[in-house]
Amino acid sequence: MCRETVNSSEPEEPVLDIHEISGNILLGFNKDRETLLLLEILDAAAFRRFLLALSGRLTSIAEVLAFRRERRATIESGQAPQRSVWLEVAFTHEGLGKLIRSSALAEFKDTSFVADRLGEPVNALVLVAADDASELAGEVERLAREAAAGGARVLSIQQGARLSPRNREHFGFHDGISQPGIRGRLSDCPGDFLTRRENPDDPGEGKPGQAVLWPGEFVFGYPGQDPFASNAEGGIQKPGECSLLAADRSPVAPEWARNGSYLVFRRLRQDVGAFRDFIRRQASALGLAPALLEAKLVGRFKSGAPLMRTAHEDPALGTDGCANNDFLYSSSSPANNQPASGQCRRSTPPAPDLLGERCPFSSHIRKAYPRDDASRFVVGAGGRSDTESHRILRRAIPFGPPFPEGASPDGEERGMLFMCYQTSIVEQFEHIQRQWANVVEVRRDGIPAELPFGAGVDGLIGQSPDPRQRQFVWKLPELGLENGQPAVRLLTAPPFVVPTGGGYFFVPSLSAVAQMARGEL
Repeated sequence: MCRETVNSSEPEEPVLDIHEISGNILLGFNKDRETLLLLEILDAAAFRRFLLALSGRLTSIAEVLAFRRERRATIESGQAPQRSVWLEVAFTHEGLGKLIRSSALAEFKDTSFVADRLGEPVNALVLVAADDASELAGEVERLAREAAAGGARVLSIQQGARLSPRNREHFGFHDGISQPGIRGRLSDCPGDFLTRRENPDDPGEGKPGQAVLWPGEFVFGYPGQDPFASNAEGGIQKPGECSLLAADRSPVAPEWARNGSYLVFRRLRQDVGAFRDFIRRQASALGLAPALLEAKLVGRFKSGAPLMRTAHEDPALGTDGCANNDFLYSSSSPANNQPASGQCRRSTPPAPDLLGERCPFSSHIRKAYPRDDASRFVVGAGGRSDTESHRILRRAIPFGPPFPEGASPDGEERGMLFMCYQTSIVEQFEHIQRQWANVVEVRRDGIPAELPFGAGVDGLIGQSPDPRQRQFVWKLPELGLENGQPAVRLLTAPPFVVPTGGGYFFVPSLSAVAQMARGEL
């Protein structure tokens, strides 16, 4: 029975096909352990038989939702929590070409997906996620055996596991705070949203600061964002084109791609020792606290507390989902209204930071998601509506052992198995990396002209022409005034994050996988 009503001024949101969409795309498996098997297809006919058996074990949104409801009820009743193993399969363009007809492949128009060629002949990726280490190991062993018997060669097995405390990465920061919300309903009920609306001041957000985006940005077959829409209507965002179509209504993906998504995988090695050494040296040279310099580099303190809301570490703020993402850069958030039941009670929104004096322009979170501040990258760039059309759904899990404070180099590799979902690799993942993280940006007020460039690259993930170093600028009012302006420093750092593998994949819907296995595509 439908009980919840919605704001009638909001556009109607589509009902998501939760039995067809892989559960990791819009929800995230969010397990403690994940393993990726990278496969080469040697015998297409044998692999289709393997794929047919696998298709019945793939995990949909519906299964993830049902498990979470049952698990919550089990825990509340005092019983031991339930466990599960979840699966997803994805294919490179070359891998799809081995399994389906050329006519079924031809309408994929994302140039990066079509042209991607890995160093190894990777054709498919199987993601296995589990709560329990022994269950995961057993399923991975079984899948590797079945794949080898089913016409495939296992090229690589990548293992990831959550660090303690949970949701931290190897540098020690709380990870994954600013994920976008998703427009869309789980049923025909008007208010049965995938992402709850918890901001009393903006119906276009989930929690305060969390933009709720049309699902076509991440799954084919649904309306996407309109990059030219205005946000002047209090967050109301009308949908753009169906994500299967370009602006001129020509297809960008085949009809059978409906309920599927592009998956970008990157194995990112993190040099924790270099990161800590850089922070120690710069803190000593500048006379500032190491925790503040870490926050300047990332845009948040390790707890997740954003520099836009505090100049000091604040663990309570860092874990407060109603506040830790509630900020803009170039304008103020809406005023506070009285929350309805189940909504956030917001604190006073922070003032804008037009000159990057609190949160540097080169900080990771400001580069990777500039919110209302993207115009600094290119003169005349669009506003926040355009920015939201370049978002990704980020899924990542650490690999390798922790590196304790004060430890000597141990020769171990550690880092992040980074994955993200989108319906345009060119306009989403690659736009974030190439047009935001890597660019030095146009000059703007507040960056002295005598410096060699504007804000510099993203100090964490930016890539420079010289792979041995990253250069970026910080405005540091904490150091006082120089020539009547807050102090400015140009910093040079080694690469803390280095890609060491990965590729571009397509995750079909559950029924499309079965069709591929039966030779129907």
